[in-house]
Amino acid sequence: MAAQSMAMFYPAIDFATWLTLFVLLLLVIWFLGTTRFAQFLTLLGLLKLMIMIGLSVFAISLISRKGQPPEYSPFRNWHHPGAFNGGAFGIAATLFFSGTVRNGLDILSLGVRESSPSSTRYRSGCHLLVWSLAALRSFNAVVAGVSVPFTDLRLIDLTSLNPINSSPVAIAMKTYGGPSFTLIFLQIGSIMTRFTAASSAIYGSSRAASELAEQKQAPNALLVRNDSGRAVSCFVIAALPALLSFIALSEYGKSVLVYAAESSGTPMVFVSLTIFVAHLKFSKELRRRRQNPVNNFHGGFISEASSWFGASFCCVVVLSQLWTGLGPTVYGDVLSVEMDASTLRSYLYIPITVTVYLGYKLCRRTLRPMG
Repeated sequence: MAAQSMAMFYPAIDFATWLTLFVLLLLVIWFLGTTRFAQFLTLLGLLKLMIMIGLSVFAISLISRKGQPPEYSPFRNWHHPGAFNGGAFGIAATLFFSGTVRNGLDILSLGVRESSPSSTRYRSGCHLLVWSLAALRSFNAVVAGVSVPFTDLRLIDLTSLNPINSSPVAIAMKTYGGPSFTLIFLQIGSIMTRFTAASSAIYGSSRAASELAEQKQAPNALLVRNDSGRAVSCFVIAALPALLSFIALSEYGKSVLVYAAESSGTPMVFVSLTIFVAHLKFSKELRRRRQNPVNNFHGGFISEASSWFGASFCCVVVLSQLWTGLGPTVYGDVLSVEMDASTLRSYLYIPITVTVYLGYKLCRRTLRPMG
């Protein structure tokens, strides 16, 4: 998605080229090691935080001007502001369309990192970033609720491949005549979000696959490491589909991109549920370590609270998505059938994931040594 945004922002270079450049950059960062990787993600997180806070404040200053259409006047009716003027459906739409789906992943991963046996300065930085992200997510949801009516059809632009066009902040800026350079910063913030999410997901899955290989739960080929102990083969395998997509996109173009976006879980339901499961395991590990005073455990209230916040937020977003995608209420002239079809297409990755998981479990059970 980061490469897709860059291709739309700078069309002289096609999507496949941007994708290849991003993947190669990720590989370089991974090979630098875990510490450099964590520092890179923290730096991107801080930059993204500053950009989004600045843009959100600017959007509020724009929508506070007089002479705008009544439906875009925030707090005109204090009990029915903006997107919340739709009961439960309006609130659900606000949460879903304010770009909050991936945020639980950021918060939860930072909470886990904060509890790791690392330096005090690094854990303190995670403390600050966790609660800054939590405040920013809540702030963005409120901004979306008071600035853009949930009935605005631009929020559900089913024809656009660039999600930034459906961002409430972007819509508010366009509606109230914000300068064009602010949309450039919005694009940069969006690219950072997608880049860090993809980097965390692929890096984490690579490390997990290598650890499974150590426990004889995955093929030994995934265990290949370099002198510094980095899972080289896992990194290459994780990046291979993206590199191969360069060839696919050059032949099939837009149709491949659409299918890839839909099959990868555009609404991120699977990621949200994974975050919830990770939260349960993290809470269980917290309780186990607290019962063992010998353990050098650094976790505390911050890590546990951030884990609860991330998991709860993801659950709310999943319910919001189901309500907005499959609920009885429709947006303007958009047919309910079109909304349902668009939502169900986004779930194409679920049977793929289940099939791969069951195949893996059956294969490992068959190959497991007897006795």
